[in-house]
Amino acid sequence: MTSRIILTALGLTLMVCNVSATADDRCIGVPESACRRFVEAVGMRQKNNPKGSLLVIEELSKNYSNNFTIQYTYGRLLAEDKRYEDAIKQLQIALELGHDFENFDIEIYNIIGFSLLMESRYDESIEYFYTIEMSEEFQKKSKDFKIKVYNNFGVAYMQLDRFQEAKEKFEKSKNLGSKLAYKNIEKIDSILESLRNGDVNMPGIFALIVANPTTEIYTQQSLLKVSNKLDIPSSGFTVFRATKGQYYIAMASQVSYPKAEQLKEQANKKGISDAFIGSITSWDNVTKNFYSKN
Repeated sequence: MTSRIILTALGLTLMVCNVSATADDRCIGVPESACRRFVEAVGMRQKNNPKGSLLVIEELSKNYSNNFTIQYTYGRLLAEDKRYEDAIKQLQIALELGHDFENFDIEIYNIIGFSLLMESRYDESIEYFYTIEMSEEFQKKSKDFKIKVYNNFGVAYMQLDRFQEAKEKFEKSKNLGSKLAYKNIEKIDSILESLRNGDVNMPGIFALIVANPTTEIYTQQSLLKVSNKLDIPSSGFTVFRATKGQYYIAMASQVSYPKAEQLKEQANKKGISDAFIGSITSWDNVTKNFYSKN
């Protein structure tokens, strides 16, 4: 039973310094003959022109095929562009070049692992996350980096239905302050409880969200739309409000995660392609506010 869960954002940036640094600083690890073009690519990326930056780095990667910094940067940008298969190949080339590089960073393993995740190559991704966790450098890394690795590690295990191992990784991430990990632990607990009882229809803490309007007025309009699409009376929906004021219209609430997955497939078939599963533990049920107005 493969389960969809929340993925940690990759959050890629170029591995070079800030705009106020000198050209020499920004070209650490880059051949002098490539420095000007490399800095140009950095500038494009910082000016929200990732496509232009990618083209420049791609050109440099062909001319400096043995340079770790350039090959690594090219692989990162490919991953950022969601060209995961190409990113994996490129980053593996960089990995071969980088072991003896003075500024080698184990983050390359996380990017390869994440890209493998996105290509559904879960067993392979686990090998890279394991390599990170076992390395001496990992203990010196920032809390944010450790959270990314543990969350991605947990995702890989969960996609293989290895729920206990996934929970262990999410627990480590949660202990570092990750709210995302907490939500994924809730999902795992719901799945495990359903498996123990053999009943997906048991009560749970999840809801299938079929619309998430931003205001009260839009919520009333959205209720009518989803009611027509799903052929369910508007009174059959539950409306929640999150702490930040966002509204969520649920086709079903207080259900197990596996049950919510089943309902999501039904909603998709009826044209609700952006339906998603949410944990309702921190949301307020404000349904009565809308039914009293209809």
